Amino acid sequence: MKIAQTEESNRQVILDVELNDTDIEPYLKMSYKSVVSDAKIPGFRPGMAPRSVVERYFGKEHLVRRSLNQLIPEITNKVIQDEGLKSSASPRVEVLEILPVKMKLTVPLEPDVKIGDYSKIRVEQNKVKVPSSEINERIEGLRNSLGSWEPVDDRNVQLKDMVTVDVTGSIESEKVVDQKNVTLVADEGQGVSFKGFATNLVGMAISSTKEFEIKLEDDLADEKLKGKLIKFSVIVHEIKEQNLPNVDDEFAKSAGDGYDSLDEMKKSIGAEILKSKQDQNDKEYTDKVLDLFDEVLTIELPPLLIDYEIDNLVSQRNNMANQLNMNPDDYLKMSGKTQEEVDVETKDSAIKRLRHSYGLEKLASQLDIDVSPKQIDEKIQEILEFQKQRGSSEQNYDDMISNDSYRSSVEQSIKTSASLEKLVLIAKSGSATSKTTKKQQTSKTTKKQQTSKTTKKQQTSKTTKKD
Repeated sequence: MKIAQTEESNRQVILDVELNDTDIEPYLKMSYKSVVSDAKIPGFRPGMAPRSVVERYFGKEHLVRRSLNQLIPEITNKVIQDEGLKSSASPRVEVLEILPVKMKLTVPLEPDVKIGDYSKIRVEQNKVKVPSSEINERIEGLRNSLGSWEPVDDRNVQLKDMVTVDVTGSIESEKVVDQKNVTLVADEGQGVSFKGFATNLVGMAISSTKEFEIKLEDDLADEKLKGKLIKFSVIVHEIKEQNLPNVDDEFAKSAGDGYDSLDEMKKSIGAEILKSKQDQNDKEYTDKVLDLFDEVLTIELPPLLIDYEIDNLVSQRNNMANQLNMNPDDYLKMSGKTQEEVDVETKDSAIKRLRHSYGLEKLASQLDIDVSPKQIDEKIQEILEFQKQRGSSEQNYDDMISNDSYRSSVEQSIKTSASLEKLVLIAKSGSATSKTTKKQQTSKTTKKQQTSKTTKKQQTSKTTKKD
């Protein structure tokens, strides 16, 4: 094997690799066994043709190509180890020739990380409050979910009514909506797809017909609809109004969460909202701490590592679109941003994530954070349980716990989390110290004032006695 390093810059190494016959021989053997089992070569039964015949019949290049999926990762790992390189991710591989096999490897090295003085990071954390209006809003949602719908025939449609209608909609004589006996709630905030539709239903009587026009918004994902004028024709078949339960102890008991009283329900909902807001507040606080930590970091990231992280973020975005039953293009349009704007944001996010990750990893190394095998085992168990809850785990605990590479990854994750906790403690303790100091100073000032007043009183008393 010939290895030549042609360039090293931006924390990346470029290697030219040429393999000889000895290097590729094991892979040719595997390819031969795979090919010969199904090969139909004149004069030979399947699986019986000698390798020399198979190579002449299919060509040696064919056998090499069939082996590339296994050859490339194994050879590149060997090259990186032999060269003593500390890579931060898989190399980019370009196959230049097949016979002989020549490859160009771009190896992203571990980022060069330097940390400045992080001990002065200070961040004030906002206090979390739960106003009674939020609790009442949650209770009102439960109340609506428990309400019953009763038909009415002595009045016309009002907002919040449930109506059964036939509806057609056309744009320039092309019918884009055609639904019979569709049930919806006449509420602009829910149940209708077009802004202004519910309002136009108000005042309609049972069996009445109404025609009206709505200009659609310009930011709709569907190009055929955005900004267009749509003409609707609606026939009302049924009107229902919602009967809501009284908010009392009986209502709390019927909510299904084991409440014995309305007070208990309010306390439980308040605690739930508080936890949610506190979790969000803690996340925002941690993000602020990380942003200040980022300011004391000096990091050189290999471009290829940034490209990989961008691909990871794009993949996450596409998965989110799939979960919403949207294609990635429509998901992008929904954001209201251009592709160029999204690309810039994605790259900035990728760089930020990498800087934080490698900065915390370096900090963990400086702090000499120790992780026991038991901690790793427990973390793996926690990860496995989380995956099971999401229904996405096909991994076996024994396989995960015995995989050295996976254990190393989990260990590093634990260390990174511990270093972040250390940063947060520094930011909070500094803030707390500042507040304590102010209180102490105020207390001292108050005591001085009191002492001064006492002294003046004593002096006044002495003067009075002399007189």
